[in-house]
Amino acid sequence: MLTTTCVLPEVDLVSSLRSLLGGLLDEPISIDTLAQMTGVKSRTLQRRLNDSGTSFTKLLDQIRFEVAAPLICDYDTSLTDIAYDLGFSDPAHCMRAFRRWAGMSPRDYRRAELMVQ
Repeated sequence: MLTTTCVLPEVDLVSSLRSLLGGLLDEPISIDTLAQMTGVKSRTLQRRLNDSGTSFTKLLDQIRFEVAAPLICDYDTSLTDIAYDLGFSDPAHCMRAFRRWAGMSPRDYRRAELMVQ
């Protein structure tokens, strides 16, 4: 379990959290864990994210998609490895999430990206 605590600047909460979350994708993370790491209560963090126009789930999904998209296009990287690297406990959950993010399956996304190149 992570025990690092950092204080988030008021200026750009979302950018700070994006940086922090980007390095934590390979392990399960919850709003409670993130709040503990940032030194605020979970509900306070939820309110601050809401005030910034997002939520923990939306932010985590955006980061996961940004990391997953280039990896999906690399045929040398298995979809299962990508799922675990993104912190999913089951590759099927990752595949469903990717379909929600991109509007197509990871395999179809790979094919579409290859056609563009």
